[in-house]
Amino acid sequence: MARDQRCGRGAGVARHSRRVRGAGAVDHLLGGVGLHKGRPSTLAAGDAVDSWTVVSRDDHALTLVADLRMPGTAWLRLSAEEGVSPEESELVQTVAFEPDGLRGRLYWHAQKPAHDLVFGAMARGIARAARALVR
Repeated sequence: MARDQRCGRGAGVARHSRRVRGAGAVDHLLGGVGLHKGRPSTLAAGDAVDSWTVVSRDDHALTLVADLRMPGTAWLRLSAEEGVSPEESELVQTVAFEPDGLRGRLYWHAQKPAHDLVFGAMARGIARAARALVR
């Protein structure tokens, strides 16, 4: 499995959509961190990436926790699993939300359709960038 430690637009992560930038601005107005400025070239625990903080990182997985103000805690884990053949890898993207009570559950259900689109686009962008690395 090939490793790529780069992060950000140059590594296949697309620019933020207006919706994501808007959500970051609203979060900032509500006292949250909004979208962090910049992205490190390599990642380590504690690094800020957009509206996420790196919890852990190894050669095959990256775990992030969301910094946005919300009624609960959101986690994102990206991992590279072995594929069918030695030349292949499979991207596994896991999104989890630990709601704080009823308000958190309502928030999650209201936001889920938009998050499905955003995280789906993210996975496709990462896969596209990974394919470009091996060409």
